[in-house]
Amino acid sequence: MQDQLISFIESLKADRRLVSFDEAATKQAIIVKLLSLLGWDIFNIDEVTPEYSVGGRRVDYSFKNQQC
Repeated sequence: MQDQLISFIESLKADRRLVSFDEAATKQAIIVKLLSLLGWDIFNIDEVTPEYSVGGRRVDYSFKNQQC
């Protein structure tokens, strides 16, 4: 996993398009890939919940540790 993370980070450093990404593109190109590399099941809404409500506000992602 560590090698994949390092490779991904290096590819981000070299990608000049990042400065022009909006929030949706950033989520698609960076956040979802990073969460997957870190071992989160991004397709399981019981583990990773997008646009989660907390105290009348919304967070981009909520994470639930399935091992607890």
